Amino acid sequence: MDTYDKAHQMLLSDFRYFAFRDILYWLNYEMIEGDILEFGVGAGASLLLFALFNTQYQKWPEWLGDKEKKPIQRRIVGFDSFEGLPIGEGHARWHESVFKNNERLNHPFLAIGEAIKPEHVVKLFDVCGYEAPILEVGLFSDTVPKTIPAKYNKAALIHIDSDLYESCKTVLAHVEPLIQDGTVIMFDEWFAFKGNPNKGEARAFREFLEVNPHIQAIPYKQYSISSNAFIMQRTNTTAGF
Repeated sequence: MDTYDKAHQMLLSDFRYFAFRDILYWLNYEMIEGDILEFGVGAGASLLLFALFNTQYQKWPEWLGDKEKKPIQRRIVGFDSFEGLPIGEGHARWHESVFKNNERLNHPFLAIGEAIKPEHVVKLFDVCGYEAPILEVGLFSDTVPKTIPAKYNKAALIHIDSDLYESCKTVLAHVEPLIQDGTVIMFDEWFAFKGNPNKGEARAFREFLEVNPHIQAIPYKQYSISSNAFIMQRTNTTAGF
């Protein structure tokens, strides 16, 4: 099996595969404009899944964006320090620098324990024949304020795989201007910390909605073992789950 086949086998075996497919289906069917932004790239598998389905729908006339059958143009953007988590925040499996190294048994070219670099994500896209994603490398506290909303001002999809409360809080505080009716926000570790809603990404999102009552979150999909997604609306009513 060559590297291309190994890469696609990795994608097909990802337990988020069908959820990502369905969400991109929905975004294109509803003609939600904007970029795909991911916060926490790791080895790049989830970012590549977004690129895979985004590219597929651009080739299918029934899924194209407007009456002239022109596809919606989206940038695929990943934010990551590539240094792993800065802290563990008390989670039993997390510690400082965890996720800095590859943990995927079926990665097409990275060995278990090998340090993940931005160029490895670019290579993964190249192996599969996709245009390289835009990578904003550094701590969220540095890269996010510099690029949002100055560089990225409309989001169709926001995938938060930051794991930690503080990291998620930083992201949410800056993406508020990018949220439009229909923007999907996905949380990869929503049910972390034994499902405690007062920790991690769930806490950060609840606090975000409390200080932004003009934004409403409509429950959409619970997926994989610990993930959750919401469709966002800008409204004058009180936000809530």
